[in-house]
Amino acid sequence: MLLNPYAAAGFQHSHGPRAGSDNAISPEFPLPTSQAVLASPHISLKRNQRDLEPQHSFAMKITQWFGLSLSLIALGASHSFAADPTVAKPDAAVLQPLGNGWTPLFSGTNLDAWNAEPEYWKMEDGGVLNGRTPGTPKHHYAYTKTNYADFELHADVKLVGNNSGICIRIAPKDFDNVPGYQVDMGDGYWGCLWEEHGRGKVVDYSAADAAKLVHKDDWNHYYIRAMEHHIEAWLNGVKTIDIVDDKGLLTGPIGFQLCHGQGKMTDASFKNVMYRPLPATKQ
Repeated sequence: MLLNPYAAAGFQHSHGPRAGSDNAISPEFPLPTSQAVLASPHISLKRNQRDLEPQHSFAMKITQWFGLSLSLIALGASHSFAADPTVAKPDAAVLQPLGNGWTPLFSGTNLDAWNAEPEYWKMEDGGVLNGRTPGTPKHHYAYTKTNYADFELHADVKLVGNNSGICIRIAPKDFDNVPGYQVDMGDGYWGCLWEEHGRGKVVDYSAADAAKLVHKDDWNHYYIRAMEHHIEAWLNGVKTIDIVDDKGLLTGPIGFQLCHGQGKMTDASFKNVMYRPLPATKQ
């Protein structure tokens, strides 16, 4: 269980039935690169399934929080890995922002730079964005008013209940209809890449392997890189997504999701959400 060194500082979508995974990306890393798909033999493509201005003082606090909290994530993870040699060891370099140029994705006090339904989303003490739904027929998304193309992102995430995720390069129609990528959260979906209102699960990750990585009902960490069509993600320091996907969107807001499902409660929290733009590749 993760320790929370700043407790006072204290987020699915129309998933169909989970299809059997003929292949799943293994937690081994780094993964090799190929032309179309960075083809670990364990990656599977599922084609048939469904501005915020920098808040400098807050950014300084975020940087300080990261150094301690994510070190504890790595420490706790390393202990669990030592107990189970079949689980890949986390890469400490992707457990916290390194270098300069990082900016908080929200102010920590309000959602002025976001689109969100206030009855489902609110800022809590310590710069935590919390979303909660008892489970309705509709999704409930919160997303930025700014578009982001090529970037890297760190986020601490906690899920209790059904399903949520970090949404990138999305094209919102309303708070329920939000096509685009989602780095997923939820039983059977942790570590996966989903395309809402598109192909469904684009990259699968073994549920059994994810269960060895995830701190259930507690804080976990995602690190995401999106560079042109190349999408990568690490869950608690272990790479679970690595794909060049020519069919995906190249820009759009960043957001979070509360999944639909009548009576299926979702309580999702997000903190220490930091992004940094990536320079365009030279032609």
